[in-house]
Amino acid sequence: MRIIMTKDFAGGIKCEVTVLVTAEMIALTYYDALAKSTDSPALKSICEQMLHDEIPHIMFQSYTLSFFENSMKDKLLRILLMEGTLLFVWGAFRKIYLSGGYGFCSFLKENLGYLRQSVYLARSRRQN
Repeated sequence: MRIIMTKDFAGGIKCEVTVLVTAEMIALTYYDALAKSTDSPALKSICEQMLHDEIPHIMFQSYTLSFFENSMKDKLLRILLMEGTLLFVWGAFRKIYLSGGYGFCSFLKENLGYLRQSVYLARSRRQN
């Protein structure tokens, strides 16, 4: 069976991957904060494993996004999605972040740095 990629289908996948990579980037700071805020060796170990596992996922999803058009509008939408999600996540989990050593500004800076790296990875394959 042959699958034909339509613009709507491709846009749906692009949207799904964008949301997924956004969540996984934010998970990096969450698991880091959670590991730093607990005394449980088991939870620390789980968080370390989750951090280890997230990096290849983010790289793969960023690479996947490189197969789609990445215009300035797309970059702006990714920034807005990240910033809006960060506000929600901070509101819901700020106690964990604060306990793990993140202030609001460091939380934003770290996550927006991950976004910059993801956008760079998505653009770099298209330039080669």
